[in-house]
Amino acid sequence: MRLSAAPVDGAANLALVKLLARTFGVPAGTIRIAAGARQRDKSVLVEDASPAALEGRLRELLGPPPMGG
Repeated sequence: MRLSAAPVDGAANLALVKLLARTFGVPAGTIRIAAGARQRDKSVLVEDASPAALEGRLRELLGPPPMGG
């Protein structure tokens, strides 16, 4: 995903956390950047959320997988 916030003083990381919180319906305080805080590619951790719930929300957003793929 692309963010419009500049990567200055953690603004882009904060924007990412807020976006993910809204997307998954969880408090922003439960999301942390686990790796890549100063990199373009990041790994995030959503605490106190079930993997099944997060996967379900992603499926809602992305739709079904393409046929044959």
